[in-house]
Amino acid sequence: MRRRAARAGAARQRLGGSHPVPPLASLDAERVVYLGTFSKCLAPFVRVGYLIAPPHLVGPIEDLVRRTNLRGSIPHQRTLARFIEEGHLERHVFVRDEAALPRAA
Repeated sequence: MRRRAARAGAARQRLGGSHPVPPLASLDAERVVYLGTFSKCLAPFVRVGYLIAPPHLVGPIEDLVRRTNLRGSIPHQRTLARFIEEGHLERHVFVRDEAALPRAA
């Protein structure tokens, strides 16, 4: 747990302050949409993204995705969903982050 706190402290330092940066949704939760991808934390060929949106925006976003045919690979989506549900993604990211931490001499 100390290492996670150290990483969070290091992130705040990189952002130039000692106070945590508030999430954007805390400023206006009804208009903020988070969009991301799993490519960097898993592998570039896993072209599956995610979107977190307020409930009133989900329908219009789903409609836009349907009309623009922006769907990813269904087998990749199902495999990734199972990977996440079984806790493998969280373990993978934790181990990856631990390996990236500088070692004490």
